[in-house]
Amino acid sequence: MDQATQTPRMKSRKTSPTPSKPGEAGADSRSGRIARPPQAADDDAEARSRQVLAAMMAFSAGDFSTRLPSSWSGVDSRIAEAFNQTIRNAERITGEAARLSTTVGKEGRLSQRMSAPG
Repeated sequence: MDQATQTPRMKSRKTSPTPSKPGEAGADSRSGRIARPPQAADDDAEARSRQVLAAMMAFSAGDFSTRLPSSWSGVDSRIAEAFNQTIRNAERITGEAARLSTTVGKEGRLSQRMSAPG
């Protein structure tokens, strides 16, 4: 056989699933966990975004019972924490405004003041 008709042989190598970029499939060197494939991470991000949107829409409609999960991690956890605190504050202020309205408007006690945190 002459050299022109020979096909080069490629060595079969097994590679480790270590990611070269964040979000790629493989082991996460910082936590020792197996990272999810990029599509699964995108699906999780999409699901969380939809959950945040649904919670914000409920809140904007006056529903103070909606909360985001405290089990999220990283930046998502901070977003959930801030959102949940915002709802607690709005709920408290709304309750205080209702109390003040009743006290001043119906009972006529003009010396009442609205309480604020801090």
